[in-house]
Amino acid sequence: MSSATRFPPRTIRLAAYAVILGLAVLACIWLFAGSTSETTNDAYVTADFTLVAPRVAGQVSEVLVEDNQQVKAGQLLVRIDDRDFRAALMSAQADVVAARASVANYEAEIARQPALVDQARATLRADDATLEFARANAARYRNLSETGAGTTQEQ
Repeated sequence: MSSATRFPPRTIRLAAYAVILGLAVLACIWLFAGSTSETTNDAYVTADFTLVAPRVAGQVSEVLVEDNQQVKAGQLLVRIDDRDFRAALMSAQADVVAARASVANYEAEIARQPALVDQARATLRADDATLEFARANAARYRNLSETGAGTTQEQ
């Protein structure tokens, strides 16, 4: 008989399963827990950055700087397409011209009003004169008919 003891096959299988399970757990820990940190071979990253915001909204028509180019305060970085703003400007200018024409029209109406008032006064005087003439004719025909000099039809 030998001095080495033999383990039953069932125990060997359980031990093999435990080793495989342990290796799987270690692999999962290495894959998932190690993904939150970046590692390099003696490399480092430095960056200078600033937030850039346009004064007006619009589509960029031209970029005037290259990637990683150093820029200074006030330096033009991009051109924004100005067609929308030009259209809005032309529309506003047309509105101003239309408003000026409207003001000129109202001024002409105001300037015309004294003439219309004078015309109405002249019409009133003419109507007064016509009324006075009709009254004078009525009085004359009444006198003629009372004296018998006129006809009944004229009266």
